[in-house]
Amino acid sequence: MQVKIKDIDNIQKELKFELENEDMDKYLDKAANRLSKEMKVKGFRDGKVPREVVESSVGKEKVWQEAANDAIQDSYWNELDKKNIEPIGMPKINVTKLVPGSNLEFTATVPVMPELDLPDYKQIAQKTLGKEQKDVEVEEKEVDASLKWLQRSRTQADDGGEVKEEEDIEFNDEFAQSLGDFKNMEELRSSIKEGIKAEKEKQEKERVRLLILEHVREKTKDLKIPDLLVDQELDKMEEEFANQISRSGMTMEQYFEQAKTNREDVRKGWREKAEERVATGILLRAIADEENIEADPDEVEKEANKYLLQFGSIEEAQKNIDPNRLKSYISGIIRNEKVFELLEGNKKEEK
Repeated sequence: MQVKIKDIDNIQKELKFELENEDMDKYLDKAANRLSKEMKVKGFRDGKVPREVVESSVGKEKVWQEAANDAIQDSYWNELDKKNIEPIGMPKINVTKLVPGSNLEFTATVPVMPELDLPDYKQIAQKTLGKEQKDVEVEEKEVDASLKWLQRSRTQADDGGEVKEEEDIEFNDEFAQSLGDFKNMEELRSSIKEGIKAEKEKQEKERVRLLILEHVREKTKDLKIPDLLVDQELDKMEEEFANQISRSGMTMEQYFEQAKTNREDVRKGWREKAEERVATGILLRAIADEENIEADPDEVEKEANKYLLQFGSIEEAQKNIDPNRLKSYISGIIRNEKVFELLEGNKKEEK
């Protein structure tokens, strides 16, 4: 395998890969074995069909495409480890040559950490916490609103089939006991209040954290944001939005038609927010590097395994999840939380 690396600028590198036939053999065998599990060929056991037979059945192009996907992922991540290149996002892959029997060629554009002149982020965090952090309160009317929601959700038919109206459900100890391990209405109200408070505290913490990073960004000189990462963030935002409107039974195309807009204009409107998200990620990573903060590999492995357990089988997980991307994502979440804990801890030390 040959790899050529060049700097596009101070925030992106380009890696050019060329894998020869000998490099591809193990990936072709693996791909053929995977495809053979879906085949029934007389004279061969399931999953034991020779590569030549699989190629003649599904076509060489199909086997090579499957093999190329594995080869690209392995080659890319192995080269990053070998050259000690730390990406700050997913690469843009461009396959330049994929012909059965020939060398596989592809390029990977990799976003990397720029050199930043960071301000005194600890002092900024202290000032922001002191000025912005607020204690949250829960009003009784909020508890009442939650009880009304529970009341609506508990409308039901009795043994005779008659539907119980909301007004027929009284807020009494019996109602509280029907919702769980509550002795009376006082305990139920107390539990609801604690739940609302916990959610408000979570939202308040998130609000202040974002303000800290906003203030750090304002004081950071020459913070450049790779377009590649902004486009990837826009893709995430589009996916999130599509999932949101699908719950109301609408497709993206229907939304565009109803709102008299199009995909390009919507993404333009989101771009500034996407840039903010990317900038936040870069700053968190820069502070982590400055403070030598890393996610514990065992913790990353544990969280990754938890996530993979949602799939019915190893095969299903392999189809849906790239383990390298998953670990990179989880590692980032854990590392970011440690950075925030560091910044928030400075305020506590002042007391």
